[in-house]
Amino acid sequence: MTIRLPICLFGVLALVLTAHAQTTVSNTTYGSGQSATVLGPGTIQTSGNVTVSGGANVKFIATSSIALNAGFSCSGANFQAAITSLSVTPTTPGGLTFGSTSAVAVSFNANDVNGTIAKMAIYRNGVLVSTLTGPTSGSIWTFTESASLPPGTYTYQAYVYDAYGNIISSTPVTVIVLAALPYLTDFEASDGYTLGSLDQQLGWSVGQGSAVVTNQDAAHGTQSAMLQPGTAPAQITQTFAAQAGENIIFVDFFAKPVAGAAVTTATTFNAGSARFAFVLSGSGQGTLQAFNGNGADAGGWISTNFTAPLGANNQAQNWIRLTARLDFTHKTWDLYANGTMIVADLGFLDNTSTALTSFSVQGVTATTSKLDDLLAGPQNPLFADANNDGIDDAWETANGLSLSVNDRYLLFPGSSVTILQQYINSVNPGNSANAQAQTAIGFLLFSPSP
Repeated sequence: MTIRLPICLFGVLALVLTAHAQTTVSNTTYGSGQSATVLGPGTIQTSGNVTVSGGANVKFIATSSIALNAGFSCSGANFQAAITSLSVTPTTPGGLTFGSTSAVAVSFNANDVNGTIAKMAIYRNGVLVSTLTGPTSGSIWTFTESASLPPGTYTYQAYVYDAYGNIISSTPVTVIVLAALPYLTDFEASDGYTLGSLDQQLGWSVGQGSAVVTNQDAAHGTQSAMLQPGTAPAQITQTFAAQAGENIIFVDFFAKPVAGAAVTTATTFNAGSARFAFVLSGSGQGTLQAFNGNGADAGGWISTNFTAPLGANNQAQNWIRLTARLDFTHKTWDLYANGTMIVADLGFLDNTSTALTSFSVQGVTATTSKLDDLLAGPQNPLFADANNDGIDDAWETANGLSLSVNDRYLLFPGSSVTILQQYINSVNPGNSANAQAQTAIGFLLFSPSP
C-alpha cells in the first residue's frame, strides 16, 4: 500500500535525488519547471525555507514519515508526498574485493509488503547499467557484470519501483576491483588513462603528495606517470589480487628516479617484499641500492655497482629499466638494471609474503620522479628463461647447462662456484657488491636449495 499526500498538483518526475535513512531537505527552492524526487528510506523532513513553485514537479517518497515544517510552501507547482511500503537493502557488505578477471556481483534484498515490485534499476557510479524485472531467489535480486571491470573502486546502488511508479533506493555498496596478474600498463590513453591526477585511475592510489599522468615525457608511447615535488614526497601504489600457484614473479618497469644523498631522500621502489632506491654516488652520478631484508621488516641496504648519469636536480638523465625477480619459495629476490643482473638472492622484507600484492613508488620533495611501462607477471620479460631461474637461456645453452630445471645453486662445471655466481660475474664483472650481498645473507654452495 502507498499513502500519497498531495500538496499541490501531481506531475512527471525526471530527476532522482538519493537520500538515506533520515533525510533533511533544508533551505531549498524548486522552480522554473524543475523535476526532482527525494528518496528517504526512512524519514524525510524539511528545515528552514523550502519552496516548490514555478511549475516544478517534485516528489518526496519515504518508508516511515514525511514532516513538512512551517517554512515549507507550494504554489503553482506539482508536489506529491508518498509513504511507501517498498524497501531495499544490500545483502553484501561494502568494501567487496574482486580481481580484475572476475565478474563483479552484488545482491539486494527488496520487499513491498503491501504490493508488488515492478523492477529494480542498478546504477554503477551513478550510471544506469541494468534493469532487473524479477528476483534471483525469493526477495534477493542479484546483478552480475557481463564482463570484468578495470581496476578501481565502484559504487553500486539499487532503485526499486512499485506498480504505482514509486521509488526507493538502497544504501550504496562499494566494490574494489584489484589488478590481476599478469599486469601491464603504459599509462596511455589507449589503456584508459586521462591526463591529470593519477589518484583513483585504474586502481592507482596517491597516498601522499601529488602524482599525475603526463605527456611531457615517456619511455614508450606518449604518456607516463609523474610523481610531483612538494612539501611531502609523493607516494603511488597499485594493489594486486593475490595469485596462487606462481612461485616466481617478475616486476619490470622504466623509471627516471631522483638520486638523494641518502635513501630517505631518494626515489624508492617497493615491489612486494623487494625494496630498492637511487642514491648519489659522486658528482653527477647515481647508484642503485637494494635492501637485504631479514624477513621481519628489518635488514640493511647494499650498494650495487650500477650507476647512471644525472641531469638537473639529480634526476637520472635517461630512462632506466629496472626488474625485480621475486622468489616466494625461497623468500629471496634479484635485481636487474637495463636487463643485467646486478644483485641476487637478497632477503625478503616480509617472509610471510606468498604472492605479489602491491607495487609502490615514493618520490622526493625537490623534483619529479617518473614511471612508465610497468609489467608484473610470472614470465621473465628480459630474455628467454624456460626454467624461470633468472638466468638467460642463451648463456646456459652456451655453457652446456640445463634449461629444464632451476640449476642456479648447482656448481658451475669445473669450478667451485655456483652457476648463479658464475652468471652474475660474467654479465656484471667486478660486482663486489653482489659478493658482499651473498656473504651478508650466508650464500652457500647449496643454500637455498633449488
